[in-house]
Amino acid sequence: MKTENKVRNIIKMCQMGLKNKVLSTPWVCATCYRCFEHCPSGMNPAELIVALRHIVVRELGPPPFVVATAQNVANLGQSVEVSGKIIEIRREMELPAEPFDRRYRDKAVMDIRIIMKTTSFDKLIGINLED
Repeated sequence: MKTENKVRNIIKMCQMGLKNKVLSTPWVCATCYRCFEHCPSGMNPAELIVALRHIVVRELGPPPFVVATAQNVANLGQSVEVSGKIIEIRREMELPAEPFDRRYRDKAVMDIRIIMKTTSFDKLIGINLED
C-alpha cells in the first residue's frame, strides 16, 4: 500500500523537529516489521511508528475509528454491526439471520464490558458503557 510519507521521511521530519507535521501526517502501518527486516542501517522504524501513535493518542486523543470500533465491541461483541444486507444474504443461503448464538454473545458482551471497566479501558478510549 502506498503512503503519503514513507517511513524514511517521517524519521527525517522527527530529526528536524517537525512535531506538528509528524503528528498530523496520515500513514498506514500494519506493524508487520517488514521495514525493520529491510532497513540497511539496522533501525526498527516500526517501533518509531508505534511510539508516534502513542504520542498522537496522548496529545490528540484516540482516532475516531478506534473509538467507534471499541464502542461496537462493547455493545455488540464484535467490531462491526451485521448489516441488513448481510442478514438478507444469510437468509437466502438458509442460514440463521444472525451469525452467532445470542446467549453466548450476550455473555461475551458482559465479559468484555467487565474487562473494559476493570482495566479502565472505557475511560482511556472515551467510550460509554452505561446501559
